[in-house]
Amino acid sequence: MFQNFVKPHLWSAIKNFLFAFGTIWLFLESAAGFRWINTTTFGFWGYLNLVLFSMVASLVHTYLDFSRKAVVERRLSEARVRFPEILEFHASYRHTDWAHLIGTATHDVTVCAFYLDSWLAWVKEDLRAFLRRNATKLRVVLPRIVDDRRLGEIARLFPQYAPSLVRSKITQTRKKVEDILIEFEVPLSKAEFFEYPHFLNYSYILVDGEQFFLTIYEMERASKADAFSLTIDLRKNAKVRQFVEKENRHIAAASSRLQ
Repeated sequence: MFQNFVKPHLWSAIKNFLFAFGTIWLFLESAAGFRWINTTTFGFWGYLNLVLFSMVASLVHTYLDFSRKAVVERRLSEARVRFPEILEFHASYRHTDWAHLIGTATHDVTVCAFYLDSWLAWVKEDLRAFLRRNATKLRVVLPRIVDDRRLGEIARLFPQYAPSLVRSKITQTRKKVEDILIEFEVPLSKAEFFEYPHFLNYSYILVDGEQFFLTIYEMERASKADAFSLTIDLRKNAKVRQFVEKENRHIAAASSRLQ
């Protein structure tokens, strides 16, 4: 029992104990007017009870925390058995394991999105590892703003921004990526940029033709809620691989490369 539960999580128990002890100590100090209570004013049994209460509180908190994590892990294990092609599922795309998805890529990464902004900051170091490998390529597919109507369709998804700012975020994506390449001291030819002339229904990342990250765009954003995401191992599902290859092929054929 000690080896399987307490020992692996001992550091968490210690942190929880210190937090509980410090919280109660500050409460008692404030109640005493911050006169820095000592053994004379607090008493030996007072100190002992404080330590014991903090220890119990920390153990209960640690047990509940890791019990919750054990339930999550068990459910993930069950999902892996039923759906072995699903590498990750997150209620929010922000929780994706970018280090594994991007940092371990060895050949090419294709990113299709309206624009790249926060994402570049999240994956910057992982992109560094990827782009510094030999024969790697980053492909970025962005929407082409064919007219004000198309801009309006896109801007509707981002009501917190003015349409002019949405246009700027799209057009400035290439510069942001190239600035990162310059910082990494890798050739600008490591990245290719394409414009897709139609509206994007979803955002995806295709890694080495084997891993596929998918998230959708909300139909309305009067109130913001993060979209879920899936990362799929295409080697384990032929039907999904067929769909992804078809989509990526047609998007590439319809897009024009930026020179």
